Amino acid sequence: MKLSLLVSLISLFASCNLACRRENNVNFAKGAITTKLDYRLKGHVIQTAFSSSQIACGHLCLKNSRCRSINYKRPSGDGRGLCELNDSGLQDVLGAKDLTKVDEGFVFAQFTSDKDDESSCADNELDSKDLCKAGWKTYNGFCYKVFDELSNFYQANLNCISEGAGLVWIEDFDELDFLDTILADGEKVFVGMTDIAVEGHWVWMDGSAPKLSPLWHAWP
Repeated sequence: MKLSLLVSLISLFASCNLACRRENNVNFAKGAITTKLDYRLKGHVIQTAFSSSQIACGHLCLKNSRCRSINYKRPSGDGRGLCELNDSGLQDVLGAKDLTKVDEGFVFAQFTSDKDDESSCADNELDSKDLCKAGWKTYNGFCYKVFDELSNFYQANLNCISEGAGLVWIEDFDELDFLDTILADGEKVFVGMTDIAVEGHWVWMDGSAPKLSPLWHAWP
């Protein structure tokens, strides 16, 4: 059966006008996410944690004012991966030796710091509808795309990671209604929900419990 992957690219990593409003006052420039599969930045780790997805690891980075990039070790049997927050990224060592090293199973993701002050960001606000790449749909500050693939859940997640994104998780019925508009009737997709930690106990890949009940009306 042919399945589709639905991914949500966090535009906070690529949106000047949205990032300026973050409480931690960390700004990110447009086009600010770069990923390298099976690579790891060494010598710049400032915090280590365990996260259920690359996106969850990225959220930890956004909450840390010193974080500029992450190393994420993809989950094994327990569904939780190693998350390393770095105080540097490739943009900080331009002209210097690339410090990323081949390390199988890791994903390096870089978030480019906006060195300008908050007022310069405010002076150059961008319409959020213009921030998504061609072929992606915008909703509430996020970019979405459906990929037609023959895949399982694990490969679906890796495919999303390779796009600098992650399997979508759904926060409210408004978002669910939006997803209905970009899916064909009867189309089935993978979303970022798993019971890998406790069979039968479904959570989103960041570990949070689903807020919607019932959740599955769009994917019977």
